[in-house]
Amino acid sequence: MTPEAGPSAPGRDPRADALRDRPLRVAFVSHSAGLAGAERSLLELVGELIADHGVACTVLVPGEGPLRSHLEEAGATVLSADLPWWCEPATDLSADPRAAAAVGERLTHAAAALLGEPMHALRRIRPDVVVTNTLAVPWGAWLAPVLGRPHVWHVCEYDDEDSGFRFLLGREELRRAIVDASSRVFTANHELAELYATAGAAAHVLYRHIEVPPGPYEPSGLYRRPGAIRLVTVATVCRAKGQDLVVRAVAGLVARGLDLELLLVGPTQHPFDGRVQAIVEEHGLADRVRLVGRVEDVHPVMAEADAVVVGSRSEAFGRAPVEAMLLGKALVYPRTGGPDEYLRDGETGLGYPPGDVEALADAIERLAADSALRRRLGEAARRDAEATFTRERYGGAAAELLRDLRGAPPRLAPFWAPLLPDILDAARRQGLDAGAGERAELLAQATAANRERDALAAELRTARALREARAAESAALRAEIDRFPARVDRLRAEADALRAEAARARQERDAVHASRTWRTALALRRPLDLLRAAAGRIKHLAG
Repeated sequence: MTPEAGPSAPGRDPRADALRDRPLRVAFVSHSAGLAGAERSLLELVGELIADHGVACTVLVPGEGPLRSHLEEAGATVLSADLPWWCEPATDLSADPRAAAAVGERLTHAAAALLGEPMHALRRIRPDVVVTNTLAVPWGAWLAPVLGRPHVWHVCEYDDEDSGFRFLLGREELRRAIVDASSRVFTANHELAELYATAGAAAHVLYRHIEVPPGPYEPSGLYRRPGAIRLVTVATVCRAKGQDLVVRAVAGLVARGLDLELLLVGPTQHPFDGRVQAIVEEHGLADRVRLVGRVEDVHPVMAEADAVVVGSRSEAFGRAPVEAMLLGKALVYPRTGGPDEYLRDGETGLGYPPGDVEALADAIERLAADSALRRRLGEAARRDAEATFTRERYGGAAAELLRDLRGAPPRLAPFWAPLLPDILDAARRQGLDAGAGERAELLAQATAANRERDALAAELRTARALREARAAESAALRAEIDRFPARVDRLRAEADALRAEAARARQERDAVHASRTWRTALALRRPLDLLRAAAGRIKHLAG
C-alpha cells in the first residue's frame, strides 16, 4: 500500500476518506406527488442515480400520489411532508399583500413542521446533499442548512414565464434567492444557465435522459376522423403551453380547406381550459379538436400522429418535444428556450416565432402537405435525440456534480430571515426542534454577512477596474504628449522646406520676367488684344 493510499498518510483527512468511500446520499424535494413532466424527469434521475451510480436517494413528496410508488419501485426511500408552494397560479403576489401574507403564513407553519418528524428522519438518513426539484417549492433550501448540508436547486422553468405562477418574490429577487441558497444550480438549458451564472451561481446544464417504450403500440382509439391529418399537443392545458394558439392555427387551416384533427392531451388548469374550449366552439371545431385530459401513456397517441405541435409561449426544456423526436415524429415548435437549442429549424423540425399564430399555421400546413418532409424531419430528429439525451449527460453528470459537493458548507438564503422569528415561535409551540431553527438563524446572519462581503468585493473589483482604465487613459495621454514635440519638430521642418521651395519659385519667376521672351510678349500683348477685338466686331457685323 502506497503512502498516498494508506489510512494514516500524513495530511489526509480521515473524514474526507470516509465520505469518499461510502455511497453518496442525496435527499430530493419534489413539489408534487403526481406524474407530470418535472416529476417524471425527477423519477428518471433518481432511477439512474440508484441503478448506475449506487447513490442512496431519499425523496420528500407532498402526500400521496403515483410518483411515490414509482420512486419506491426504483429503490428510493420516500418521505411525506407538508410542502406548500411559494407561488400562486393566478394571483400577482407582489400586488396583493393579503395573498402574499397568506403564502408567508403557510411557509412559516410548514418550515416549523419540517423541524419535526421529517427532520428527524433526514438526520437518521444523513444525506450528503439536498436537491430541490423545480422552482415551485423552496424546501430543500430550508432543510439543507438546518441539516448542515449543501443545497442544489434544479431549475426546470423560466421563473413565472413558462410556469404561469406568480412567486412571493419578484423575478430578480427570486433568482438572487436561488443563487444565495445553492452551492450549485442545475438548469434545463444553456440560456437559463447563463442567467444564473450572471447572477453569481455555479450553474450546470442537465439535459434529461428520456426513454420511450419500444413499439408497436396498441391503438389509442382517440382519433376519430379517418383520412384527416392527425395532430397532437401534449402538455398541461395552461396559457404558458399555448393550446389556444394551436387551436386558432388549426381553425385557420380548416377554413383554407385542410382536413385536420387535433388532440390536446394533458391535465387541465381552470379557467384556461374553458377558454380553449370556447375557441373550439367559436370556430365550429368540436368534431376536429378535443381536450382529452390526462392520458396514462401518451406514446401511442404521439406515435399515431402525423405531426406533434408545440404551442408554448415559453419553454425551458419541453419533455413532449423530446419524446416526439425519439418516436421519429415531425415537430412544429416555437423558437424559444430548450426546443430552440436542441431542434434545428428545417432539419429536425419546423420552427416559428413563439406566439405567432400565422407562422404556426404555415408550418403545420407545410407538414400536412408533404409526407416526405414529415418522414425526413422525424428520422433526423430521432438521430439527434438519441445522441443528445443520454444517461451519461443526465444521471452520470448529476452524480459527478453531486459527489463534488460532499463536505461543502451549508448556505441559508437571506429571504428566510424575515420568517425565522415566526418559524421558531411556531416550532417551540409545537415542541419541535427549535434549536435547529436557531442554528438556521445564525446561518442566515452569516449568509447575509457573506452576501454583504461579496457585494463589497464586487464594488472593490469595479473600483479597481475603473482605476486601471483611468491609468490606461493617463498612459495614453502621456504617450501622446511625449510624441507632441517630435510632431512639432516635423511640422517645423516641413514649414522650412515649404518656405525654401517658395523662395526658389520666386527666383524662377524673377528670372523669367528678366528674360527677352517675357519682354517681347509684354510688347505684343496690346496689339494682339486690339486685333482680337476688331475680329470680333467684323464677325458681328457680318452676321
